[in-house]
Amino acid sequence: MWRIFGVILALSVLPRLGLAAATHWQTVAPGLSYTQINLPLDEGNHGTLYAFEFSPKRYTLSLSRAMDLGRSGSDVVDLAEQANALIAVNGGFFSPASAPLGLRVRQGQLLNAIKPISWWGVFRIEKGKPYISTWQDFKLTKEVSFATQSGPRLLIQGQIPSLKPGNADRSALCITAKGDIVMLATANASLSLYQLASLMRDTPHQGGLGCVDALNLDGGTSTQMYAKVGDIDVNVPNFKSLVDAVVVVPTAS
Repeated sequence: MWRIFGVILALSVLPRLGLAAATHWQTVAPGLSYTQINLPLDEGNHGTLYAFEFSPKRYTLSLSRAMDLGRSGSDVVDLAEQANALIAVNGGFFSPASAPLGLRVRQGQLLNAIKPISWWGVFRIEKGKPYISTWQDFKLTKEVSFATQSGPRLLIQGQIPSLKPGNADRSALCITAKGDIVMLATANASLSLYQLASLMRDTPHQGGLGCVDALNLDGGTSTQMYAKVGDIDVNVPNFKSLVDAVVVVPTAS
């Protein structure tokens, strides 16, 4: 019953976003585009969604860890700079003791074991292509260069699954119909998971991002993003320290 109520609540709130304008992607580097979407909220307030779309042929994902800086936690700026990353966003879940929870794979090496949580999914790069799957369907092979586990899955082949109610700042990874990757985070925009999934699924003509598969990251008070690429400078801070960040780096030639 609560799931049904959550979907009804999300549907009733979603129109208040008022996303009538088409999404405009600005090319900031070869194979990499940026958009900023203003999100009208209650009582005249506005939040912002920042998103980067990039080709996995030119750019890839990696992990930057606080422990590599000799810390239990760090902010996204330091994690981005450590990895010489163009873009960074908060990673997956972690424990109160600052231990990562769930699968982490970097440069083909297993950094943290998979966690058998039914509603978590896995985002991976395999043979240079992005995929999102259940944890049960994930297999670590030598062809997997990157993987992170989080949840829930927000889009599954263009469909929105049953999602729990609750609003918060959000961060996510998704895959477009043409196989590009979108990395996003919101600032001062408390969205439900259904609202975020709908926005990602809608086409750019509808004011969305045109994704077909999507995975929610930690989000909430962990939501952070940092980017310095071309003329674009994004910094979404938060007070919570991160154990890791998902970062975008150029693919080695």
